[in-house]
Amino acid sequence: MFGLFKSGPVLDEESIHWLFDIYGWALDQFDAQRFFADTRLVLPTNEDFPGRENSPQGMADLILDQVAGYAGLGHWPIKAVNEASFEPLPSEAFTRIGRERGKDLEAISPSAVGGFIPVPFEVDMVMNPEALIASYAHVLSHYLGSMAEKSPPGGAENWAMASEVLGVILGFGVMMANSAFHAPGGCGSCNARMVARSS
Repeated sequence: MFGLFKSGPVLDEESIHWLFDIYGWALDQFDAQRFFADTRLVLPTNEDFPGRENSPQGMADLILDQVAGYAGLGHWPIKAVNEASFEPLPSEAFTRIGRERGKDLEAISPSAVGGFIPVPFEVDMVMNPEALIASYAHVLSHYLGSMAEKSPPGGAENWAMASEVLGVILGFGVMMANSAFHAPGGCGSCNARMVARSS
């Protein structure tokens, strides 16, 4: 029937090799043993993300704490910051954090990094927790990835994709995939600009 049911490969060979290389880079840079022992597939469910707060800021903080915990970064001094007032920390602040991940690590004092590590969020995204989780996972992966001793395969031009794959490796693949594309326009809570991207 006109080739409607013929299917080609989902990815080209070069992309497949790059993905394997990114996984290898992540395992090499961020403790393969920790990945195999502690990383789990995180799901956008009430079981994985319990609790409720009465304000957008409260919900943003609650979800960020949960995302950081699953990523093994709960010891980082992080804080959800409204995107309108977000100012990133200078890159040298991250050299004092270290690349270690794990639930058993001692909390890092905010003074060690010159203040809290800001993680931006859009207020409208609080109404779309799955997109908010994906955004947080991507930002935390960006911060973590920037501390690698070696650059990821593909260089700077592929950094956004590399940090996104790192978010998948940290366990947030379902949310990353489910928020991979948002049609432009629509209501404010449906159009999460910080995670909108083509798949």
